[in-house]
Amino acid sequence: MASDGEKISAYEYLRGEALREIGAKIRAAREERGLSQAALAGMVSTTQQTIDRLERGKSKQSRYRDHVLRVLELPLPTEQEVNAIAIGEAHRRERLISKAALSDLSSGRTIPHVQEIPVYKLEYSSEKTGALRRPWTPVDYLTRPQPLFRVEGAYGLIVLSGAMEPSMFEGDTALVNPHIVPRPRNEIILIGEDDDNSGNEILLRSFVSQDAREWSVSSPSGGAAETLSKDDWPECHVIVGKFTRI
Repeated sequence: MASDGEKISAYEYLRGEALREIGAKIRAAREERGLSQAALAGMVSTTQQTIDRLERGKSKQSRYRDHVLRVLELPLPTEQEVNAIAIGEAHRRERLISKAALSDLSSGRTIPHVQEIPVYKLEYSSEKTGALRRPWTPVDYLTRPQPLFRVEGAYGLIVLSGAMEPSMFEGDTALVNPHIVPRPRNEIILIGEDDDNSGNEILLRSFVSQDAREWSVSSPSGGAAETLSKDDWPECHVIVGKFTRI
């Protein structure tokens, strides 16, 4: 067993290693083709800053990564790389684990059971109308509830006033499973891209349906369905329960 002094963050180790490896491949292929970061950005309709973050492994989630890899004729991330990113995200800002566990994590073996899940406090977004913001840094930890007992990457969200009424109210904590496929009338969280490495823009909605390119959703309080592009909202997490504030 490693001592406390040997403990490091699985989030930093796994996510960082995988993203830096992918970024190094992108940079090498770009330079081999004589392209500047700005030129490559123009080829995929993004910014030079996005390419720079990808090459340095600093972009936690980017809808441009696969597009860049295809343009540079590079293979998409391997299963091991994807798993490393996913495991790193699952342990984002959670408890530190020992180096002894990291060998199991990086080799794809069973992930150690984490007894607590992080809880994030939503913020109002200044970037997108109607969107909220989920910071990367949790404000608390919660003993893992039964619906999320062995779900990696599970987390809680402290709800803002009006965000999910009438099913949840200000101060309630939504319990979130990031892996299951949504069903009609499930309450969901649509996740946008992390543009500044501090958090994600999110939308709280009720699921209606989906196809390869769009989500069909409605407000938690009801009303007509709207369609949202998966390019703008690439991830969907499902709310599976709640803790009501007393």
